[in-house]
Amino acid sequence: MAAKTKYVLGIDLGTSSIKATLLEIKSKWSHARYSEQTSASIQSENHNFAIQDPDKILKTLERVLFKFERKDLENVTKISICGQMHGCMFWKKDYLFTLLQTRGKDDGIHLDKESVSSLITWEDRRCTDGFLSSLPNPSTNIPISTGYGCASIFWLTRNKPGFLDKFDCSGTVMDFVVSMFCCSLRCGIMSSHNAVSWGYYDNLNKRWELESLQAAEFPVHLLPNVYEPGTIVGLLFTDYCGIPKGTPVGAALGDFHCSMYACQQNKTDAVLNIGTSSQFAILAPVNHQLSVDENESCEAWQMWPYFKGDQVMVAASLHGGNVITHFAETVKSWMEELKIQEIPNTETIYKNLLASADSMTTLAIRPTIWGERHSTNLTGMVSNILSGNTSLGDITAAICQGMLANLHEMLPGERSRRCGVKRIVGTGRALVQNDLMQELVKQVWGLPLVLCKENDASLGAALAVLECN
Repeated sequence: MAAKTKYVLGIDLGTSSIKATLLEIKSKWSHARYSEQTSASIQSENHNFAIQDPDKILKTLERVLFKFERKDLENVTKISICGQMHGCMFWKKDYLFTLLQTRGKDDGIHLDKESVSSLITWEDRRCTDGFLSSLPNPSTNIPISTGYGCASIFWLTRNKPGFLDKFDCSGTVMDFVVSMFCCSLRCGIMSSHNAVSWGYYDNLNKRWELESLQAAEFPVHLLPNVYEPGTIVGLLFTDYCGIPKGTPVGAALGDFHCSMYACQQNKTDAVLNIGTSSQFAILAPVNHQLSVDENESCEAWQMWPYFKGDQVMVAASLHGGNVITHFAETVKSWMEELKIQEIPNTETIYKNLLASADSMTTLAIRPTIWGERHSTNLTGMVSNILSGNTSLGDITAAICQGMLANLHEMLPGERSRRCGVKRIVGTGRALVQNDLMQELVKQVWGLPLVLCKENDASLGAALAVLECN
């Protein structure tokens, strides 16, 4: 009798969608993958708030998992979850013990809103510059920013007194799912990927900056225990969507780290991801000292923990495909204002805008409409408007040109070459579906570009827990 094929399940809980991959252990090939949009955003009267409904995220996750063959899920030997970094949510640990057990057979999980909070995402802008300046200065090279977990917790402590009192656990949405899967866990758990993304975590010394946080009356009892990426932190508490009880579960990982892990073939590869936001990353060994030119600022890039003790130098922009989506929504609103009867949906407009941007333009757009973490007051700008460069194709092309110019300014190509980078591996829908942007990448960084179309963060999460623990 032939041996059963064994799999690792990789899950990516993204900002707008959930993806899952079954990785065949022996061949390390993707056996099957599925995805679905979450539509989890919660509308708020305050336009600076960016929150999502974890209940919708979990229901989407279950729909994605049910797309797999049950016989394949029954042969899953490990689960690895990654997803949107920086965000935070809160829950009661005792509630998790009954959550999976009371899951409905037909309608899945229903979260009690008194026991589980909404998710404050990385796009949240409630923490103003004035508020951030009142917080302790981190001892690491990563400044605190709005949308970071610790900043959001500080804001809740000072602006919603008593809100956090009913909760005893916190984490990213991925950490919540890991805790739910392994509901014997007595406290929150996260990997160093997500701890660093929250702020106030010293990865060199593997500890939260408790002294400065306590002095500022931060609720340090909510801080999760931190583990190395790839660590198995628990076992699946009960059968779930066909996955057997007792399946090992890894600490939740950062989505960009997993995208990079899935795509990078050589240590001399830089990875450029243009998804909802965008990141450009270069691998650097631990304790590698990077000299900074006299006229060069290092505020725009940061050192993040990676896998197997390595670190990555990352320029992380708040702007990526979300800018094109915003423009698509704007075009749709213009069509509504013009009383056009048959208006396509935003996704169709998005695709048509990318298709229209087939050549470079003299129009100049700086699309930094949400600022950047290192320059929160940065605004967008349009210049060099001429009579012949205002088509939708010109505007979309100018957005793409400006997006890449902004990212290159954060981490220039010359620094990449000094770090030994030989080529760029590109990933993310806004890049792999746009020929013009691909040509622009090669011009802007002066390096060859290789596209990574199939290997996404869910695959990287599966590979990481297989190879890094």
